[in-house]
Amino acid sequence: MDIQIKTLAEGIALYMLPDEKFKNCVQGIYFNMPLKKETATALALLPRLLTAGNTKYPGRSKITLKTEELYGTRVQCGTEKQGEAQVISFVGDAICDRYAGEALYGEVQSLLKTIILEPKTENEGFSEEVFKREKESLREDIKSIINDKRRLALIRCSEEMCKGEPYGIRADGTEEDLDALSPKGVYALYQEMLKTAKVDIFVTGAFDKAVAEKAAEEFATILGGRQAAYPETTRNKAGLVRYVEDKENVQQGKLVIGYRTDVDPKSDDYYALMVYNAVFGGGTASKLFNNVREKMSLCYYASSGLEKAKGLLFVQSGIEFSKYNVALEAIGAQADEIRAGNISDAEFYGSVQGIINQLRSYKDSPGLILQYYRRQLPFGALCDMETVIEKIGAVTPADVKRIAEKVHMDTVYFLNGTGGDSI
Repeated sequence: MDIQIKTLAEGIALYMLPDEKFKNCVQGIYFNMPLKKETATALALLPRLLTAGNTKYPGRSKITLKTEELYGTRVQCGTEKQGEAQVISFVGDAICDRYAGEALYGEVQSLLKTIILEPKTENEGFSEEVFKREKESLREDIKSIINDKRRLALIRCSEEMCKGEPYGIRADGTEEDLDALSPKGVYALYQEMLKTAKVDIFVTGAFDKAVAEKAAEEFATILGGRQAAYPETTRNKAGLVRYVEDKENVQQGKLVIGYRTDVDPKSDDYYALMVYNAVFGGGTASKLFNNVREKMSLCYYASSGLEKAKGLLFVQSGIEFSKYNVALEAIGAQADEIRAGNISDAEFYGSVQGIINQLRSYKDSPGLILQYYRRQLPFGALCDMETVIEKIGAVTPADVKRIAEKVHMDTVYFLNGTGGDSI
């Protein structure tokens, strides 16, 4: 699939991926902001404020009624961490004009623009009533993280591993920072985002390119150009391994191990790192799954995953409290096996095929196609899926062994039970 790119204004670009095989069209507008402690919680609150009502649709229920009128269009707004950037997103997923029998694209674009540009305000700030309500809603979501122990353990490992680095900041916000927010302060940050953020507009699926271009150009004209680039992400080397333990009232221990990889995401070595991760713990052909989980029965689950922008790899596992030492040793032993070049054909080819199958599955969804390309933007040239599949297919076991020398354990985090022995 060919991607068509058009610069609409300085700092604002349109990316179009048309494919008539789909019956729907996904439009996404993304504001890329630096991840900072002083703004992270406010930016996490912002999508909630903007979707709580505006000058045209005074409440969330009115926005919902409008989406129902648009044949069940789905509108999703949120914030996420990508490397050391905080990305605020506004996405509309609707059936295409051809199947709707009317000009639905423009209606969805208009709804997104209204949500982004016309919030309910008073006294040079967000509506006090809306602000209080959405602030408490975010507070409840922040509190609820404690109930998802697997997610909590990964967050805590990231915080400890990247202490003093932007990546260690919680993009979902914190209660402490939430208490300090005001309607005027968040509104001022909102205005700053509109004026200074690097903006990406994506359209995927079935759509009229001329209509999409015109709508994007109108939106870019309203925003105006800006000198903006993607927030820079630092990539540090691993130091001495740090061991961190928290104790909670949990029934199962959560062991998370953070590794730093000395691999440039823009280089061909990154494809070897993708295969390394798959062999280590990225799927059912992996060493962690088959050896640590299945054969040794040390973990309820054991997997690994990459954070491309920051150059991190995290192993996540659920274990009995008493098995901390033996599980940690066994996980480390799997990494040592790869470093020694002890990779079976089943592990290697099963892992390679798993990556290829996953990439090909993206082609069945306009939303996944959008995310595939959007996540590449900070790294320069966009690489289509077939090219990536070719590069993955060209990786050899020797490449994986070589890359293993660049993967270094940095932080070991253990969420222990209150009655468990301390590590």
